[in-house]
Amino acid sequence: MPTHCSTVEDEDEEYENADWPYANLPSLSEIEMDAMANTLKKVRTGIRKVRASTVNRHKWMKLCEEYKMPCLLPILDVAVRWSSTYNMLTRVLAYKEVIV
Repeated sequence: MPTHCSTVEDEDEEYENADWPYANLPSLSEIEMDAMANTLKKVRTGIRKVRASTVNRHKWMKLCEEYKMPCLLPILDVAVRWSSTYNMLTRVLAYKEVIV
């Protein structure tokens, strides 16, 4: 029989004391966090515009053809999938020439 039940406080303490591989990364300032949030908002808005309209999709396809890139639609991230933001940004960076 367990003599001790784990509590939320115990789990928080374990989390704080864990030796994470990202522990040495510099923390971002509030200004940097705001800039990053604004950039993500702009990227999401642009992706929604491309995906929502068939006219914009055709424009996207033509741009991809002009730059001789495979025509893959931008990926929109989903709040419940932690890796979807990474996938979205990876696709955006791959198509940076087309977007800019």
